Amino acid sequence: LETTAGISREQAIGKTPLETGMVIAGEEGEMEARFRLFLDSRKPLQDYDQALCLPDGRTLLLSLSSAELTLNEEPCLIVVAKNVTELRQAEETRQQLSQASRLALLGEMTASIAHELNQPLGAILSNTDAAEMLLEQPHPPLDELRLILADIRRDDLRASAVIEKVRALVGARSIHREALDVNELLSETLVLLKHDANRRGVTLLLEPAPQLPRIEADAMQIQQLLINLIVNGMDAMQQTPLASRQLVVRSSLKNGSEIMVSVEDRGHGIPSEKLSRVFESFYTSKEEGMGLGLALAQSIAEAHGGYLMAENNPATGATFYCILPFEPPSNR
Repeated sequence: LETTAGISREQAIGKTPLETGMVIAGEEGEMEARFRLFLDSRKPLQDYDQALCLPDGRTLLLSLSSAELTLNEEPCLIVVAKNVTELRQAEETRQQLSQASRLALLGEMTASIAHELNQPLGAILSNTDAAEMLLEQPHPPLDELRLILADIRRDDLRASAVIEKVRALVGARSIHREALDVNELLSETLVLLKHDANRRGVTLLLEPAPQLPRIEADAMQIQQLLINLIVNGMDAMQQTPLASRQLVVRSSLKNGSEIMVSVEDRGHGIPSEKLSRVFESFYTSKEEGMGLGLALAQSIAEAHGGYLMAENNPATGATFYCILPFEPPSNR
């Protein structure tokens, strides 16, 4: 109590925690009554989380465990309290970080998403106008109307697919593993970012290695990782002359049991003293950056048994690597 709650031995000896001035947090009376019920029942506690308000206004979260024993023929209850305030806060922060990262990424992708939605929606509107004009004719051409309806249906499905991707990026969800073609996912990701790249004057190049094995991974999460790396590379080329703004994405086989995706930019590179910190949460060199994108990408890679690396290029810019494992045929 001396170090955790700031209550001296003289104040604590012979008193219950509540008699020292600590108050059980929660609705008035309810949490205290529930805690006393546990103690009166003499049932052992095991990792029971209880919040206490200290006399100085701080709140501690304690993990309580208890055991009953007999001392000098008197029944005694030994209660061990472990301060888990920082641990629980760290767990909550990690959960919030994952959600905040998705929201930050969504902000960066607004232009691309709007473009991807405007295309099918604009096509639907144009086809609807054309259908209305045809219907005004004395003998509407039914074959043409059927083709228009088919186009509307196809564009509607395209818009729904874009919305579903956005929902998956923003929503909190567990890992759903499936057999994933990395080259196919890279191609889809570059299509998604094509408009943003054009707006920035960046040329996107894809150099896929042929016949790569599939990996067991969550497609949405891996795509989020790739988007983070590619957007980060495009951000790094803001001061690069337009003619030199080129970003190359490559896939390759590594060590016979891993697939490596590299994202090479021609930006300003990474200062050597900061190279080891680029994947830290809330660390960023961008004036308006939150320092979440690369940290999120690292956490996704690690959740899939992989890892990220970064290095400066010999001439200019930097290359980020994502290494993900796959199961070799001999181990299947």
